[in-house]
Amino acid sequence: MSIWVNVYCQKRLGRINPADLVAGIKARLEIFSDLFAQEDPREVCSRLRVDEIRRDEESQLLHLHYLDDRVPIVIDRSGNQNEVLGEIEEYLEEAFTDRDGDDERLVREHLGNVVETFRFCLKQCHADGMGTPLVYAATAWLADQGNGLLRADEQGWMNLDGGEWFILCPG
Repeated sequence: MSIWVNVYCQKRLGRINPADLVAGIKARLEIFSDLFAQEDPREVCSRLRVDEIRRDEESQLLHLHYLDDRVPIVIDRSGNQNEVLGEIEEYLEEAFTDRDGDDERLVREHLGNVVETFRFCLKQCHADGMGTPLVYAATAWLADQGNGLLRADEQGWMNLDGGEWFILCPG
């Protein structure tokens, strides 16, 4: 089973330098210490690396590694406007149609100005371990730079405030 966490950015970031992403994760990881599993964060950080698998003008595929010889967390960046708009339209039509309220309005307004998305694919072994705090730290770094909102499968829509994610509304 895959767990998806998406960042919807209003500012185009373009190619993500893997070393910058690792530094951004390490700088923010302590903020998410309440999500730490049994693993030692220092040990996890010593194994942390991001590999660039593919890139072109409008997309990039990265692998975030922190588990020895296990499946990585996959990060898929899309800056193709047709893909981004299509993904947003589909989501709004299928999952957000009858949603009203101030927070839902904020989500709709934000989505109306999105130019780039980042999709994180976690497996259950990531969610059960340090994968969740690592992803939240990575998404906070991206959202901070790209004026992004986060949507996590289980939690819903979140807004970054003071470096932390706060739930706006169910997803």
